[in-house]
Amino acid sequence: MSHAELELLEKEIETMLHNGQLVPATHAPGKNGIQAGGWSFPALYVKKKNGERRFCVQFQDLNKVTVKDPWPLPSITDLLESYKDASVFSTVDLLKGFNQIAVSDDTIPKLTVATPWGCFSFKVMPFGIVNGPATFSRAIYLAMQGYLNQFVTTYIDDITVYSPNLEEHIKHLELVLQRIREVNMVLNPKKCVFAAEEVEVLGFVVSKAGIKPHPNNVAKIVNFPRPKNKTDIRAF
Repeated sequence: MSHAELELLEKEIETMLHNGQLVPATHAPGKNGIQAGGWSFPALYVKKKNGERRFCVQFQDLNKVTVKDPWPLPSITDLLESYKDASVFSTVDLLKGFNQIAVSDDTIPKLTVATPWGCFSFKVMPFGIVNGPATFSRAIYLAMQGYLNQFVTTYIDDITVYSPNLEEHIKHLELVLQRIREVNMVLNPKKCVFAAEEVEVLGFVVSKAGIKPHPNNVAKIVNFPRPKNKTDIRAF
């Protein structure tokens, strides 16, 4: 980890401690009946599409021994089909959505990150755990009950509200925002798009006119180097 990332990590740890998302890891293996002590994992930063860096933890060893959650992800094809009669759209982004899900007390000691300033355990669901997407998908699915496939679709942390006209869309959006408030979740207003005629959803551009691949994805295919041998063809 670079010096700049260490400075960023220190500030992030302080913020998460202040917000109650992290606690100092004082547990020891087997102490006071706690058998989960002894877990700790290194931190790293992953670069996001927008250039920002996301704080993550290398939970690979924990993931290997975790019983996998079978909760299914929706079919992207089915989700896109839902928008065929819509003309107004909103995409709702939750602020660090995974971190808005609390974890059980017996899980906390397992979710421990090692830093130069000691070990700290997550009280909320961190990025990088194998069951994170399934857990979050279930939470959003349950939160949006009654609205799904009527005017809302969800895919992990992507929430899309769609309506045939602006008047109905405002009503639909009010219901969704009220439900988000009821389940004590927080939006990231900088990444939300409200009442638009065209939005980006799961790598596609969705509008009243139809659905098309995002131009960036098309450019990747168009600009892909021409295969020159069998190995290149397999890679393509």
